[in-house]
Amino acid sequence: MKKIILDLCGGTGAWSQPYAEKGYDVRVLTLPLDIRVMLFPGPVHGILAAPPCTMFSRAATRVWPRSEAQMREALSIVDACLRLVVCCKPKWWVLENPIGTLKKYLGEPIYKFDPYEFGDPYTKRTWLWGDFAPPFKFVCANKIEVNRHENIKSKDGLSRVAVRAITPLGFARAFFKANPLAAGSVPSGWFATAPTSRPRGAPWRTASTAGESLIRSRTRSKTKSHS
Repeated sequence: MKKIILDLCGGTGAWSQPYAEKGYDVRVLTLPLDIRVMLFPGPVHGILAAPPCTMFSRAATRVWPRSEAQMREALSIVDACLRLVVCCKPKWWVLENPIGTLKKYLGEPIYKFDPYEFGDPYTKRTWLWGDFAPPFKFVCANKIEVNRHENIKSKDGLSRVAVRAITPLGFARAFFKANPLAAGSVPSGWFATAPTSRPRGAPWRTASTAGESLIRSRTRSKTKSHS
């Protein structure tokens, strides 16, 4: 039986595309379907959730204030995503939103990234919550060299805003590579994230070098315990 992946509020299905390509039973649930009234689908392998960010995005909240009714509506979709996590008991799950006010309701995100850290040449600070193996950040470009306005353009009839809302392919593939298995199969902290800034000319501390540091620290701890 194929493993089921739910792609909640999935839009174009870009985030779950790598799973579909590898033969998973991917179910993209997006408008006009309302996931708030979705019936229990049974156990699933993984859940990707990307509830609409309009009410939470820092960029948007700077422009106009949100009413209490608008926030209740937005949070009801987030709650629906989390209800399915509780009911379906996936091996791993993740909920995504751009930097903004959602952390006031869910707490501090456990993973933060920009698309350029996975090879897509633009910035869009994004936060993740959930229970998953963090993807490896393999590209650490200097932010000064990345221009979000020039590298994101409208295409295929979609506006630039709509294109920016699509999950970047580099991140989608990296997330798939880290999460074909159950969450917790990779030791916590093993994939340390790269810094978002650095002194000019200084080398990046990538996930691989962070892993080497972790091995050395564990080795020192074992040596001390046996001495």
